[in-house]
Amino acid sequence: MLKAHAEAAPESIYIGTEEAPVYTLDKLFEQLKRPKGKMLLKIDTQGYESQVLAGAKEILPAVEGIYLEMSLTPLYEGQVLYGELYQTILEAGFEFWGASPGFGNEETGRVLQVDGSFFRKN
Repeated sequence: MLKAHAEAAPESIYIGTEEAPVYTLDKLFEQLKRPKGKMLLKIDTQGYESQVLAGAKEILPAVEGIYLEMSLTPLYEGQVLYGELYQTILEAGFEFWGASPGFGNEETGRVLQVDGSFFRKN
């Protein structure tokens, strides 16, 4: 977490670390039966949105919609920002439907992150 995030939400401080296994969505879907019908992919991963999308290339054709947080300014070390995420999702065959303010700095009024909605092109 970077300074801009800590300033906007001081209650979000680190209190410890834990190790956890990490799997791609493609790998998880190999092990699970794919649900019938339309799928919505919601990504809420504190700066790892790009990595989630990279690990979902095989399942993305079955996804009808994507809802994710997109940072307008760096909030986490090494994260990909709004513009690049937006382009990646468009290139995957989706179109932008809308955004709403997701997270900001109440003291300055600056919007730091938006929640974006994308749906598959017909």
